[in-house]
Amino acid sequence: MPGITRTRISNSLRPANLAAALPLLALLQMPAQAQWSGGLEAGTQFGSSQNPTLRFYARHNGEPMTHYIYLDWAREDNGNSFRLGYNPVFNMSRSFYSFGKFSIEEDADSIVDQQVDALVGLGNHIRLSRESLLTIEVGGGARQLLFDNEREDETSGFLFLGGNYSRILFNTFRFNATVESRTGETQDTLDAEAGISYRLSDTTALKYAYRYRRSDVDGLESIVDEDSYFALTYGF
Repeated sequence: MPGITRTRISNSLRPANLAAALPLLALLQMPAQAQWSGGLEAGTQFGSSQNPTLRFYARHNGEPMTHYIYLDWAREDNGNSFRLGYNPVFNMSRSFYSFGKFSIEEDADSIVDQQVDALVGLGNHIRLSRESLLTIEVGGGARQLLFDNEREDETSGFLFLGGNYSRILFNTFRFNATVESRTGETQDTLDAEAGISYRLSDTTALKYAYRYRRSDVDGLESIVDEDSYFALTYGF
C-alpha cells in the first residue's frame, strides 16, 4: 500500500458526526405514507468467547428510491461494540442501480477506536427472481480511522467490490452469502458472511451464520475475526 496520508479534521466536520446524522436525515425526508418493513435480531456469538449480539434494521421500499437503516451491537470482551449504517439505493432499471453505504463503527477489541466509511457505486442484479438473487457491486469512497493510542487519525480513499447471493429453499429455508472488499491507501478489509435461516412463522425465524473479517492497516499486525452466531429474528 502507498505511504500513509494523515489528516486532522475539526470536530464539527468529522465524518463520524455526518455519518451518524444521515439516518436521521433520511427519516425526515421520507413521506409519511412510506411503506416500512424491518426487524429485530437477537443472538449469541460462538467463537473464542460467547457474547450476545443484537441487530435492529428498517427498510423503506419505494420507487425509485429505497432506504435501509441498521444498528448492530455486540458485547465484546473489552466492552461494547456497535455499527450504525445507512444504505440508500436508486433503482435505474430492473437490473441496474446506484447505491451508497455510510457507516460508523466502534470495536471495543480493536486498536482502531472508531471507523467511518462513506462510499457510492453501481450495482447489477445478475439474477433476480422470487426464489433467488445474485448481485455484484463496485464503487469507491473514503474512510476515517480514529486510533485509541498516540497514532494520528487517518483519512484515505478506497475501492469497493461486493457481492451477494440469496436463495429460498422449499419455501422455508433461506440461504444468504455476502462478501465485501475495500482496498485503500492505508487499510484493506475483507468482510464475508454466509448463513441459513429457518422460517418459524410469518414474522419469526431462526438463523445460523458464519462470519469472517480481516483488516490490514499500515504499520499494524493483521486483525482476523472469525465467529459463528445463532439468532432469533422477529420481522414487522
